[in-house]
Amino acid sequence: MKQKKESEICSLIQTRPDVLICLNATNTTIAYQSLIDYNLVGQIVILGTSDNDIIFEGIYRGIIRSTVFINERNMGAEAIRLLHSNVIAGYSSDYVIFHVELIDSDNLYQFMVREELDE
Repeated sequence: MKQKKESEICSLIQTRPDVLICLNATNTTIAYQSLIDYNLVGQIVILGTSDNDIIFEGIYRGIIRSTVFINERNMGAEAIRLLHSNVIAGYSSDYVIFHVELIDSDNLYQFMVREELDE
């Protein structure tokens, strides 16, 4: 499966789009590595999703412009709170808003320090 994703992203990169929007960590990581492999750094902007050390490295090096971080811990806590309010209190809502954070070169260091402290 990963091999298929790699070939799809590589063929997409060869068309040289201005921006690649990656919807998961795997695609973000593959796109980052592909730009390096095909010597296209600076020619294509990557907007990623998720957080891991490779994505952080890409942001630090300026190859990945930014990534969207969804805090799963907060999402789980909110889901429990909503379950309680729905089942116990009988309240319901049509939608739920979860906090997402954009990580870029301006806030990468602060984000990494905060996440380290949370662990």
